[in-house]
Amino acid sequence: MKILPLPTPQEPDGLDPALVAKLNLMPRLNVLWMLGRTGWLEVIAAALTQMFDAGQFPPEDRETMILRIAAHTGVEYPLPQHRIFAGNVGMRPGKVEAIIRRDFNRLDPWTAELCRMCEEITDKVVLSEASLARLVEHYGKNGATKAVWLMGWFNMLVRFVGSTRIPVEEDFGGAAELSSPA
Repeated sequence: MKILPLPTPQEPDGLDPALVAKLNLMPRLNVLWMLGRTGWLEVIAAALTQMFDAGQFPPEDRETMILRIAAHTGVEYPLPQHRIFAGNVGMRPGKVEAIIRRDFNRLDPWTAELCRMCEEITDKVVLSEASLARLVEHYGKNGATKAVWLMGWFNMLVRFVGSTRIPVEEDFGGAAELSSPA
């Protein structure tokens, strides 16, 4: 028996029927079903909608962050989904694989620098003054704040999916058309 089983449409494992109905309308992502256990799914989904809005933050940079953080921490769960999301926002497969494999010589200078900052915040928890200044220089103050938020969010995400042992989906149920998990 699993310590913390993943709820599913077939076995919702105690989730409220109204929540199950909402989950059945969302993309078939296991993380959403596990988030259903928190009672905060609607709030988290609303935040995800903003974080994955191309008008809020550059989508390629956002995808670079999650791909590098997941690969750096060794958490497999986000990688298949975000390979799809990255492709849907225009990233080429070679760039995606270079980010995942830490082949920074195959990346443009900004993407390589962003990958290093993702590793820095993951390893040290806090970005250096130089890294924070570089984010402000690149994105402006508000954009830099969003960048730090996203790096922190993705670090939380990999810890959540890794610690709750969410399995990678066999079928994303249309995720190839998505650019956001929510």
